[in-house]
Amino acid sequence: VSGADVVNRISVLLQVLKLILEKEGVKTLFRGFGPNLIGVAPSRAVYFACYSKAKDHLNGIFMPNSYTVHIISAGSAGFVTNTLMNPLWMIKSRIFNTMY
Repeated sequence: VSGADVVNRISVLLQVLKLILEKEGVKTLFRGFGPNLIGVAPSRAVYFACYSKAKDHLNGIFMPNSYTVHIISAGSAGFVTNTLMNPLWMIKSRIFNTMY
């Protein structure tokens, strides 16, 4: 990608942003922010709580703070988070789809 292409893409992006602001206003840029927070905030809280708990447990089994501990902790936290939060993400999606 050349410098001219980058400048052209930025120019097009700014033109589109200007058009959106003129036709729909600033408020439209944040449409969907509320429903997204309903899913993201608890999801991150569950992930980091599970990661911390798994890491504490695994430090007693493997060499403390090794790559193995971090990888297994992250994988297990991701699995637990996705399993627990899937129903909430479905509700969030339904809310978002009915709002707009």
